[in-house]
Amino acid sequence: MLSQARLVAPSVKLGRSWMAPEAKSEDLLYISDYDGVHVFSYPKGLHVGDITGFVSPAGLCSNKKGDVFVTDTPAYRVYEYAHGSTEPLKTLYDNSVDFGPFDCSVDPTTGNVAATNLDSGFVVVFPKAEERPKVYYPHTMHRVSMYMCAYDDEGDLFVDQIYNRDGRHEYIGELRKVTKQFQVYLLDPRITHPGGIQFDGKHVVIEDLDSHIVYRLRFSGTKAAVIGSALLDGTPWVEQYWIQGETLIGPDANSTVYFWKYPQGGSPVSSVQRFTLDVGSTVSLSP
Repeated sequence: MLSQARLVAPSVKLGRSWMAPEAKSEDLLYISDYDGVHVFSYPKGLHVGDITGFVSPAGLCSNKKGDVFVTDTPAYRVYEYAHGSTEPLKTLYDNSVDFGPFDCSVDPTTGNVAATNLDSGFVVVFPKAEERPKVYYPHTMHRVSMYMCAYDDEGDLFVDQIYNRDGRHEYIGELRKVTKQFQVYLLDPRITHPGGIQFDGKHVVIEDLDSHIVYRLRFSGTKAAVIGSALLDGTPWVEQYWIQGETLIGPDANSTVYFWKYPQGGSPVSSVQRFTLDVGSTVSLSP
């Protein structure tokens, strides 16, 4: 668990990309900000690097090797970085697919990289993080905005937001690995404004942006039922978050990143400030 006294806040203004020599041998926490990505040792919380050169980075995710993926929504690109590196390994982009990637997730069973699209109701998947993406639409009569996404441990991809055209019900979509088709589930009515999605190792977890509560879900038939919850107290707005073991890391898009015990929630145990517009987070384990 990060200790607030040991957290070192980044400088607000970013210069050139840099990375401390020791970063590659440490576990790292990445936080996307308005014009770059800040990197901290984890769990020590020391500021060990910055990655710049983006238009406006948003979602972050990482794979088993420690590679980190950064969505750059206005640039219509997803960049892949090796653990502790400032130069991209790959740029995931295809000019035949017009999409603005926001959130991302890596399939632990295949290495496929999924990215949601703010411009329309589909999700793109880059097989094994290669450059030619596949596009998936949910075949549904509901309104769709692919906002957040997360793979579970079996390679099924969960996405939101899907909702009735009358706005009365919220749904979550599952892109099944085996069938390559979407299954749509009715969300528990307690979830009125779905936000970030993560997989905690056992359950799909979804946040309600109105109540600041994260809910653990169980899927049965056509419904997604709540089986547990935790209040994220002390923050006005967390869109994307990352669950690392017993810690939930939440940038609040208002200059602060908070750390909560998971699944307990409650008051944050620590925080770090002086960001500009922090959005995404991920922990990259040293290979």
